[in-house]
Amino acid sequence: MNLETIEIKAFVPARDLAESLDFYKALGFEATMESDDLAELRHSKTAILLSQFYNPAHANNFVMHMLVASADDWYRNVVDSGVWRH
Repeated sequence: MNLETIEIKAFVPARDLAESLDFYKALGFEATMESDDLAELRHSKTAILLSQFYNPAHANNFVMHMLVASADDWYRNVVDSGVWRH
């Protein structure tokens, strides 16, 4: 029996797919597939599926965990990208 897992991706809700795509691209994600209601975004070895499906109850409770090699470098990347509004 081979139970090797190849990949798992979360469906991330997007109220506005184009705006959300711009956000993730500004952070350095690459869109490897785009359609009118779904996009696959990759960064290094990780990927998410950005979905135009938006349900407020789901979106308000959605949590995503991303483990990175350097939190300090990612912090600088987020600040430098201009997407963080503080």
